[in-house]
Amino acid sequence: GLVTMARNLTADGIFARTALLEVDDTLQGIRTGLEILHGVFFHPNIVYLPVMPDMDERALQFVLDHAVENEMGVILFARHPVAGMGREKLVNVWIREQSPDWEVGLRLSNLDLNLLLGYQLVRNWQGQMTLITLVSDESEKQKGEAFLSTLIEYGRMPRSTRAVVEVARLDDYLPRAPQADLHIFGLQERVDMKFMERMVAATGASCIFVRSSGHESALA
Repeated sequence: GLVTMARNLTADGIFARTALLEVDDTLQGIRTGLEILHGVFFHPNIVYLPVMPDMDERALQFVLDHAVENEMGVILFARHPVAGMGREKLVNVWIREQSPDWEVGLRLSNLDLNLLLGYQLVRNWQGQMTLITLVSDESEKQKGEAFLSTLIEYGRMPRSTRAVVEVARLDDYLPRAPQADLHIFGLQERVDMKFMERMVAATGASCIFVRSSGHESALA
């Protein structure tokens, strides 16, 4: 259980604590838990939840809203039922088009946690990361390539990191996208279960949907 997991993490030199909160209403319990944890000295900065096909979208939205309210990042993990985590080698990080500015700074628009997760995973897996951006117009492609190149340089990412910029819509591009064992997408303000399910099916791999807390910095 949780106690055993925490004990194993502690044995590996990772600070870990567990707590059991008995509640009549799950959503209210989550809200209470987030508010309590935000007040402790070593408060967590990320809420992680596995996404199940039968989960209530409203419940996920509730968690997202209150995590953001408590300045926590959110990671929703949608596991592919067959592929699982694959060979644990290749990670694709999908980055939205940043036009018209394409500005790289210490605070990136809901990108920092995505990049940090991708970086840590490929370090742990000794794998390779690919940054992918899709643009709507050919005139933006060169700007996108320069943006990703700067991210890789300033973020001190592994030399093996690839950058891909294509003029395409997401659904049209997915069948020819670089294969990966895990895909990392940004999570917008509104949870969309159908979109998450579609991405898992279209990529044939597990997907993570991430919302930064605003306190992370991939370039610091």
